[in-house]
Amino acid sequence: MNKKLQGKTIKLQNHNNPKTTKWAAWIIGRIGGWKGYDSQGPPGVIILKKGLDRLSYIIEGAKLVKDEGTL
Repeated sequence: MNKKLQGKTIKLQNHNNPKTTKWAAWIIGRIGGWKGYDSQGPPGVIILKKGLDRLSYIIEGAKLVKDEGTL
């Protein structure tokens, strides 16, 4: 999922260690609609909440596909 959310430029790529919460916050922020530009600053609580909500839907969908095979 990290590769899918990364931008095409070096600045829009997640360079954080995958074993850190900063890495997870970057991904959740991107899922929530944060663009990743320096001018925006880090994702805030509203964006992180949106990202967590969307991530839960993604996980639920993956579980359904796994349980049912294909839709």
